[in-house]
Amino acid sequence: MRKRESENVGVELFRTFLAVNELRSHKKAAAYLGLSPPAISGHLKRLQDLLGVKIFDNSVPGVILTADGALVLESAREIVNSHDHLLGQVRRSPTKLQQARAIKIGVPHELRCWLLVPLLAEIQLSHPDLEFSLRRGSSGALLDELEHGELDICPAVTPHRPPGIVRSYEEEIVWISKQFDKPYEGKPVMIVAQPYGTVARDLMLSSLEAANIPYRITFEAAHIDGAIEAVRRGFGSMAFGKSNMANDLVQRTDLPPVPKAFWGIHVRQSLPLHEQLADEILTILA
Repeated sequence: MRKRESENVGVELFRTFLAVNELRSHKKAAAYLGLSPPAISGHLKRLQDLLGVKIFDNSVPGVILTADGALVLESAREIVNSHDHLLGQVRRSPTKLQQARAIKIGVPHELRCWLLVPLLAEIQLSHPDLEFSLRRGSSGALLDELEHGELDICPAVTPHRPPGIVRSYEEEIVWISKQFDKPYEGKPVMIVAQPYGTVARDLMLSSLEAANIPYRITFEAAHIDGAIEAVRRGFGSMAFGKSNMANDLVQRTDLPPVPKAFWGIHVRQSLPLHEQLADEILTILA
């Protein structure tokens, strides 16, 4: 018997619906899922078309569920959780582990990818059959992937020291600028920012808001090197880890202090090679 298309709703549509509802923003959901805002809108439209109901109330500002949307919400959570649980079980099965030859590493936006390459090249000299895969994203999204078995190792930044993590590193967050001639005078501060979901961005903006200092984001970059180059070119100031401080930039002391961030090296399985990699990555960070 031929199935109707409406009987097959992809898990990715439910995942998008949950992200938009949880984050209360299409833009934040796009950054979290690694999709474009138009793709988010397309997923929601397709989900509504397939279900035949409206899930968000567009007649009011913000992200508000309709009565039908509230009904869909609980089932959507069950579907996504069941899907991810099944994948995690299969990927952790003995057969799958024996076949796996790749080490999948999450790289948060706050970390330069190239810092890891020499380490991985050195490890491959003694393990030539290994393959490495680097996946970039926000720390929160990468930790979710680690939990669901999609990553093996994940350095991640959090605003608080991660509980139960042996490998952790506390990093000072400082303000940097192209030049610093005179202190803040009350005008909106020009800001260079990393994407939604990055801890450095959240700490930076919340410190300004707590001090009632107006700001304007003049440049947004997904990669830390792009953000530093934007500061170097005079787009504005940025707060980030002091370890990334470039010699040709200056530290600003007139803006409110930013709380420290914490790096934790998370490992999905306690395998000898994974533990070695985690130790080496912490050395690079610290």
